[in-house]
Amino acid sequence: ATQTYAMPASTFVKQIGLLKRTLPTSTSTDSTVLICSPAGTGMEFSLSIENLKNNLGITTHEGKAYTNTDLTKKVAVNSAILSIKADSINSTVSKPEYLLLIEKDKMENFFKQSSLPNDINSILAPYNSTTKAYTFTLKQSLSQLFNSELTSVSYVIIPVSVTLINGRTSRVEHDYNMEAIQLNKKLTLSVVISGF
Repeated sequence: ATQTYAMPASTFVKQIGLLKRTLPTSTSTDSTVLICSPAGTGMEFSLSIENLKNNLGITTHEGKAYTNTDLTKKVAVNSAILSIKADSINSTVSKPEYLLLIEKDKMENFFKQSSLPNDINSILAPYNSTTKAYTFTLKQSLSQLFNSELTSVSYVIIPVSVTLINGRTSRVEHDYNMEAIQLNKKLTLSVVISGF
């Protein structure tokens, strides 16, 4: 089956074209995901905080995360890395330089208010050409989520354009360049915690 993604014309589109990708015809549960700009096509997913807590042996009591074995030991998130492997869809369309992972319900206001990523509900990741992946650091985000009573969080991953001044992010906007990536594999989340 062939799916065509038409890029709508606007003042930001310098080139009009079609992205075509032949998708496998199998009925496998694995799917191909495209993240494109300037169409603003992103990937939406839900992260089960409840499952993460159960798998890591964490319980939340009165707004604090503890190990299940001893409610006197608080949980610290030492590291939390979400890695997304990305492939080119073809040789003529480049990969976005940055992706933004943002809570779905925060996305509209993030761009309206010209916000910057805060590493809690909006996290920026540059493309790494060596690993061919985008890597999001979720340490602060998961620390806060583990202390909450939330059972899941919905996220959107979209391409963004980033302005840096002296190595610091000064502006994040929708990416209006003709760019796209294909995600073939599952997202990889690595979390390291300790109890103290």
